[in-house]
Order: sequence, then structure tokens, then C-alpha cells
Amino acid sequence: MARRLRIQWERALESALQERGRSPAELASALKSAPWKQALARKLRDAAAPPYRWLAGKLGMGKPGSVRAYLHAAEPDSAGRE
Repeated sequence: MARRLRIQWERALESALQERGRSPAELASALKSAPWKQALARKLRDAAAPPYRWLAGKLGMGKPGSVRAYLHAAEPDSAGRE
């Protein structure tokens, strides 16, 4: 089961990169907090629900907590919060 999920996440990542005209090499060279990486992480979470740890490692976004913070900060309902 876990292997099947990882395969699903990998396929979702490949597809999302292709949709955006990005390559896997760009994941390593771009900033951890690059807006396109944040959008990619959001799309992957919505589509395939990979864990933050997986997203952090695959997208080169730092620690899992950082990915979570990027995604929660970008949520529409968090705009008015302090």
C-alpha cells in the first residue's frame, strides 16, 4: 500500500511539473520558498495528499514544517489573520 501511494505521488509530481513547464532539476536550483514551488506543493496536496515530509524532500523546500507553513500562509481564509 505505501509503495502504491509513493508511486501515485511521483506520478502526480511528474504531471504537475510537466503542466508548469518545469523540470526536476529546477526543484534543486530554485529557492525553497519559490512561489511556483508553493503552488506545486498545494496542487500535489490537493490531488494526491502526500505528507509534508515527502513534499519537503522532493520539492527541495526545507523542513516539513516549512512546507506546512508556506501552504497554510497561502490559504485564502488565513489572509486576515495575524
